[in-house]
Amino acid sequence: MPLYLSSENKNDLLGNLILGNSWETFVVEQIITHFPDWNPTFYRIATGAEMDLVLSRGNKRIGIEIKASSTSKVTKGFWNAIEDLKLEKTWLIAPIHESYFIREDVKVSSLDEFLRDHQN
Repeated sequence: MPLYLSSENKNDLLGNLILGNSWETFVVEQIITHFPDWNPTFYRIATGAEMDLVLSRGNKRIGIEIKASSTSKVTKGFWNAIEDLKLEKTWLIAPIHESYFIREDVKVSSLDEFLRDHQN
């Protein structure tokens, strides 16, 4: 990836906006491949509510927000999207080692753990 070639160290790489876009694309591709029977969409509206990936199958809908940083904070738009879409469960996928809940219906986990927990 050209991004690596222009980065002098890990901090330069982590601070680069392209990393977030690349990470989000990678995660979305992995999840869509893992959930072939689900309908993938995203959600963004003018008021700022947004969710990077929404998976739907029948009347079930789950949300996935993707962050390239392990210390990323979620925005008001994230919480608004959960409410707007009436999501049953939501995951925040980030490069972390241990998962945790930020609310009963919102879990922060690594991509690997998310995919492991959702074996078809």
